[in-house]
Amino acid sequence: MAELRRRGFRPKRRLGQCFLFDSQYLRAAVDDAALEPGEPIVEIGCGAGTLTAELLRRGCEVLGAEIDPLLCAYLRERFETPRFVLFEGDVLASKNRLAPGFVELLSRWQGSFRLVANLPYAVATPAVVLLVSMPPPPHLSGFAVLVQAEQAERWLARPGTPAFGPASVWLQSCGEGAIARPAHRDLFTPRPQVDSVFCTWRRGLRDDEPAVELLSVVRQLFQSRRKMLRGIVGAAIGAEDPWWRERGIDPRSRPAELTPAQHRTLAAELARRGWVG
Repeated sequence: MAELRRRGFRPKRRLGQCFLFDSQYLRAAVDDAALEPGEPIVEIGCGAGTLTAELLRRGCEVLGAEIDPLLCAYLRERFETPRFVLFEGDVLASKNRLAPGFVELLSRWQGSFRLVANLPYAVATPAVVLLVSMPPPPHLSGFAVLVQAEQAERWLARPGTPAFGPASVWLQSCGEGAIARPAHRDLFTPRPQVDSVFCTWRRGLRDDEPAVELLSVVRQLFQSRRKMLRGIVGAAIGAEDPWWRERGIDPRSRPAELTPAQHRTLAAELARRGWVG
């Protein structure tokens, strides 16, 4: 951090810049990720390069992304190796679209890659959801990320809980996640106001994955999360339609009460019946 200060760097709260310098924690976290030498890795929010250095030390090929120009200049000087490529800018063109330049760099990989990063709060959920949703090649096989605890809780939330939402349904429909270890706020510089966790997720079999349209349907349903399903989709599947009973779904349920599997079943039927929300 001293070198960055000499260069005139000051952390920007609006960019969510909280850096982790604890080498013992970084090594343990990367151990949790169980990376293979040479594995392609995306790191969004390289920051001071502490995690980047550990990934390169493990023999990974890293596509980094950083939005801060001063940090980008520092990273390019620090990591002069062909195994490190840096995308300078925001990885999000919008909340629902990855930046074309970032996607272009990703496309040089034809197989699978993983996301390993200390994710800035503002981009964490949209970036993860979009990377999981990307059509192959390449395809995201998993992630191991430092995020605010509340974000990981939303990703892993169970049906019927306040945190359960579209991201929960989508990530749990496509794979399985877990919290590998906590990360107390005192580990970060500057110290944030909340604690974080190191969250891992592994993709399931792609042949068993739901269509990407599931995500858009679920988002529409959760826009009316307090309403019963019969009130949201009644124009397509009436409350008395035998389909509900045959599938074991109560039309009086609310979106947050359905399991990911039930959401998948409902989305497929709505698509078949031409429901557009």
